[in-house]
Amino acid sequence: MTLLARLLAWFNAVSTLIGLAMLWFRPSLVSPALEGTSFEGQTLLGGALLGIVVGGFQWAAIGVDKRAPHWRWAAHLLAGAVMLGWIFGEALVLDSFVLLHLLYGVTGAAQIIAPAVALGALKAQAPADPEGPPAASATE
Repeated sequence: MTLLARLLAWFNAVSTLIGLAMLWFRPSLVSPALEGTSFEGQTLLGGALLGIVVGGFQWAAIGVDKRAPHWRWAAHLLAGAVMLGWIFGEALVLDSFVLLHLLYGVTGAAQIIAPAVALGALKAQAPADPEGPPAASATE
């Protein structure tokens, strides 16, 4: 699970940098999609939000994974939640849902699911005792 979380974070981090570069240095590639939205003509802001904020959470997860492994799963979960939030917000702003939204939505969801699995969310639980817990005595 650790390798999967790291790969997802690296993939998302590099992807946000590519998105930032497109928005800042080649805005003509994305300007048609932004027409009629609150981000029309705001490619610098969109790039900063994507590359610095969303990407920052991904880079932070990579750094925490290496420097503070006891916080690894919290960092990856948070990075995944930020990615899902970005994708959800972007789809709402653009009023469309395309294949890239699916791809990054899945990677964000996987960043949330991986920590849950690593922390034992899918482990079999011991069956409950049919008699229940022992009753406390009146003298205690």
